[in-house]
Amino acid sequence: MDRGTGATKRTGTTERTGATEYTGTTERTGASRPRVPSRWPRHLAAVHLSGLLLLCTFLVPPAWLLDAAYATPPGDATADAPFALLFAAPLFCVALHLLVQIPAGLLGVRAGDGRSSWVRYGCALLAAVPTSLLLCLVLVGESPAHALPAWGDAVVRVAIGLLGHVWVVRASAARPHATRAARSGSSRRG
Repeated sequence: MDRGTGATKRTGTTERTGATEYTGTTERTGASRPRVPSRWPRHLAAVHLSGLLLLCTFLVPPAWLLDAAYATPPGDATADAPFALLFAAPLFCVALHLLVQIPAGLLGVRAGDGRSSWVRYGCALLAAVPTSLLLCLVLVGESPAHALPAWGDAVVRVAIGLLGHVWVVRASAARPHATRAARSGSSRRG
């Protein structure tokens, strides 16, 4: 095509619909058209929101942290330093986020691709429950009976964060469909 016309370059027809495909470059400027964004920005936003929600859940201290804080007598010099407990909750939060919540959220969205948000959330929880149990068993290091209260607490906190993860992915995935329908002049309502 002539460079001065400003027409868009065409590459051919698709096999399914016979519609013309565009390369995304215009002849006049040579600049590429903005492409449909990939999935990673919305997953990155979802991971950050779920981490923030998980961090906010630690505003209510875990029961195991309160039990440990009140179990040490005030005058015992051999007891663990109480300030060490201040580092235990943020480290547990980071471990939950990196080792449980992010993989479970990504796996839940991937396994529930094309399905409802509740199916995605259920898939994410199915991945989060055993991995959080494994993390609590490793961190507690004692018998599984001692890890169960921390595990129950961790599952509730991760479940709240995963709600935010699935909500961001659902909300951002719904937008391209709405803009495509608006551009084509059709609507889904029959």
